[in-house]
Amino acid sequence: MLELDGLKSSVPVEHLCVGGWVAPIGMRLKINFDAAFNKHKKESCSGLVIRNNKAQIIVSKIVMNSNIPSAFAAEAVACLQALQLGLYLGLRKVEIEGDSRTVIRKLQVEYEDRSEIAVFINDFKKLSLGFQTCVFLFTNKDVNKVAHLIASEGIRMRESTYLVNQVFSVTAEMVAEDQRKTESMRELRSRRVGDEEKNVCLNLSVEDLSGRRV
Repeated sequence: MLELDGLKSSVPVEHLCVGGWVAPIGMRLKINFDAAFNKHKKESCSGLVIRNNKAQIIVSKIVMNSNIPSAFAAEAVACLQALQLGLYLGLRKVEIEGDSRTVIRKLQVEYEDRSEIAVFINDFKKLSLGFQTCVFLFTNKDVNKVAHLIASEGIRMRESTYLVNQVFSVTAEMVAEDQRKTESMRELRSRRVGDEEKNVCLNLSVEDLSGRRV
């Protein structure tokens, strides 16, 4: 009965936040992309943002595109422009992240693609060889919201824009929130590593004391 009663008590557990934007690993830079599409004018706008492992903005960019046949093609163009931006800046290790499941999945497999964006997919794979490391990641729309807001703002203004170490005003609050979450996660990991090192030292001390003779 005491054991059953114990199940009712809440035990505090420390969780890492995995529901939001996740900073890239090590020295990699993450390029998030998204597209807004105007089917009546056959126009699309690519929203691109590059951030480091501290969630700091390296580059944010709006690119207007014409003669785009579908929303599917608009996502493919945005991904292509994300790769081109990384190569233009001379980046060596990148993570390309978007919320187009189909595009990302096609880039993660080895077999030849035969869909309407097959030409794009082949170009993506060739361009990715220009990096030392290039990883394609799928995420949901909520996590990719910074790139989405940039694309939405761009198609509203219908103007291409390039910013270095700056963020578009519509995304400022969200970028700041991502930076706070990233810093919190870094501090949490640092504390955990510190606690593990203390435990190792304590165990070694106990073993040393237990091996002594009185």
